[in-house]
Amino acid sequence: MPVKERKQEFWSRILHKTPLKIRLRASPYLRSLNKLSENEWLVWSPSGTQYRVRVTERGVTCSCPYFGDRGEYCKHIAAICANELFDRERY
Repeated sequence: MPVKERKQEFWSRILHKTPLKIRLRASPYLRSLNKLSENEWLVWSPSGTQYRVRVTERGVTCSCPYFGDRGEYCKHIAAICANELFDRERY
């Protein structure tokens, strides 16, 4: 499977596992993320707090309290998923 398709499948799987109520809260963060590398992003909250999202061998992690306390996918991860799945070549 080509790399692009594997990446799309990976991000789609993560987004699918993220509860709908969390996904719905992700859109404001699309304007406030910065991709540092292929596996790391910074996401700023409206209050200015910065969170780090990383892809590791064990999966996706976020430095926010929601992910830390619950170990569930958060709105910051959902925003990264949407950003990575968006096909910029088509638009």
